[in-house]
Amino acid sequence: MAGWWSSAFPVFFVASTIFIYEWITTPSCTNSGPSYGDLVGSDDLKVMIVSDFLLRGPDAGLADRLFRQTFMSKSLRKSVGMVRPDMIIVLGDLSAGRSDMKVEKWLNELQDFQWMLGPFVGLPVHVVFGERDIGRCGELDEEFIGRIAGYLPGLDSAGCGVFEMRNVTFVSLNGVALQCRDDRLRFGVERVIERESMELSSRVKEIDGDGDGDGVEIGVDEFRWRDNGVESGSGPVVLVHFPLHRMGRDYSRGTGAVEDSFWIASSEGFGSLNDSVIVGIKHYESVHSLPVNATQYIIHSLKPRIVFSGHTHSFHDQTHNDGTREVTVPAMTWAPGIRPGFVVSTFDENKAVSVEICSFPGVSSLCSLYKMAFLLASVAIQDMQNCHSLVMETSSKLTKKYEADCLYLHSCFSVAGQATSSDLRKVVEILSHRNSEELKLMLRSFRSLYNQDLIALTSRKSCLLSRVANLKMNDHCIRDAEIINHALFGTNLDSNTLTEIICTRSSSELEAIKQAYCDRYNSHIEKHVSDKSNGSFREVLLAFLNSAKHEVGRTDTSMAMCDAKTFYEAIGSGKSIDKKAIISIISERNTRQLKTILQSYKQLYGHDLMKFLKLDKCGEFGSHLHTAIRCVQYPEKHFAKQLHLAENNGSNVHEVLIQTVITRAEIDIKCIKRVFAEKTAAQQPYSSSLPRPPKLQSTTACFRFIEGR
Repeated sequence: MAGWWSSAFPVFFVASTIFIYEWITTPSCTNSGPSYGDLVGSDDLKVMIVSDFLLRGPDAGLADRLFRQTFMSKSLRKSVGMVRPDMIIVLGDLSAGRSDMKVEKWLNELQDFQWMLGPFVGLPVHVVFGERDIGRCGELDEEFIGRIAGYLPGLDSAGCGVFEMRNVTFVSLNGVALQCRDDRLRFGVERVIERESMELSSRVKEIDGDGDGDGVEIGVDEFRWRDNGVESGSGPVVLVHFPLHRMGRDYSRGTGAVEDSFWIASSEGFGSLNDSVIVGIKHYESVHSLPVNATQYIIHSLKPRIVFSGHTHSFHDQTHNDGTREVTVPAMTWAPGIRPGFVVSTFDENKAVSVEICSFPGVSSLCSLYKMAFLLASVAIQDMQNCHSLVMETSSKLTKKYEADCLYLHSCFSVAGQATSSDLRKVVEILSHRNSEELKLMLRSFRSLYNQDLIALTSRKSCLLSRVANLKMNDHCIRDAEIINHALFGTNLDSNTLTEIICTRSSSELEAIKQAYCDRYNSHIEKHVSDKSNGSFREVLLAFLNSAKHEVGRTDTSMAMCDAKTFYEAIGSGKSIDKKAIISIISERNTRQLKTILQSYKQLYGHDLMKFLKLDKCGEFGSHLHTAIRCVQYPEKHFAKQLHLAENNGSNVHEVLIQTVITRAEIDIKCIKRVFAEKTAAQQPYSSSLPRPPKLQSTTACFRFIEGR
């Protein structure tokens, strides 16, 4: 159990981390307020409205940039990608605020916001000012506001703006200025409201055809306006950082204490409040919402279609006494007590407005998940420590198991060691009775005991036994890559060895050999084969090397029949063979499919393809292809023939014998022995065995690889 958990924990931990990250940054959206049907027409305007990013710009710490802004960036990009809005509106407090107002710092925070948008930075963006962006009453600097407004499209020097998109008019107001009395910026905001009110009244008069009367002048305190006679809800969409004042609240009802978020509760949610609490509520609303007179001024002058506000860090959808709908947008930031989110609003041509609230898991959920992850990590670390102890104990047992074998091998192959005849016999016995996995364990034990690589030690020796041991203990793909390289760059080009390795391996094995060759010699086999060989031999080898790219799970019998007919026509028809057709089939079929083609050929025509390749018209190409096809179809016959030729010629018999025994030991060595015995029964007195050259005890010892299996 410990081993399973230790091996699975890294995968589990990474998967859990990715899941948590994706879960936290994926919004969940629900409809809010009345529904007006399906608002997904091509002419509908979809707006993503966010608020209160509270970016710190150059004042942000390392943890803030690595975690908070990273989560915000991922969340914003994923949300924009999911919603696909036509524009983005930021309802103030893009900045977290500062003691000194400098344009450079504010622009740095604006650049952070643009970085957070990532690939969606090209979307239209409108920013409304909040008190953290420009300061509160008494701190407002007209020059500073005018300068930063110049960097934001659609804003005038007072921080206000009017723009239209797809026949939807938006009026952006500087809510901070509306809170301040006797401030010149406030008069700039009033001018924008009056101008838009007159524009709205003019449009209504044009429609109604009534140009008489300028309306009745009404107002509260210093705010005065004329009633423009426009129907409520017919005006523009109003964007302001501070929420409107909740008019008509009955402070004598309700229960509970006053909280920072009390304003979002319904009027029925308050119990009996004493005078001091009522005073506290009024003071809170005066600071965290627009004044009563400013609220009435906006509602009566603009008759808003809908009002979007921010500042409170919480979502609320409410309808004022006159029927004006106001949606307060939550903060788009992770902080204690805040559940981040945003609002998606869709406007259709019939003035219907659909609102969706989208939110993310809060900080408390995030902390709970990380606590769970920390607990799991602690348990896993303890478990891994126990598992490590178990592995060390197992490794110690394995070392003891192979300690005697390693001692013999070290005495034979170490720099100072000299192998005797008895040592040779023992080494062959050790290697012949070990499969691949056992040899790997023995190599690990050898390294643990002597801090040396046994394969590297054997490669430094030039005796035949070292050659045998090196080939036996190496990974098969590395071993074959070394044999190919030696065949290419030896004294003479060894065409038989190249054909054997390349044409007797499966496509997957050949692909692994090619990769091992590239890693070891920093070049591709195809390039070296092309450089060192020529003519038809090169064409055949390159065709088989290319076939490794087409490994598939199953063979296609129908295709094999068609390819067999193509082979027959390419060789049997005409005065010469069609080499191009043959090479094309071999290059585009894997080894298993090629074997199926050869079997289909024999079924169709009653003889092997190799018989046709002996015709005179096939020439040198036919001879090389005959050898390659024999390696694919009857590898045991090929190796038995090569051993027989090597024995009769007496040339390079040691290398042929070693390579045959080692490379085919776990594949078809018994079949090779049988075929060889049948082939040499009338010529050799020891026909039941492979050739044993006289006076070469080290080579004779190599036969024990076969006898011992």
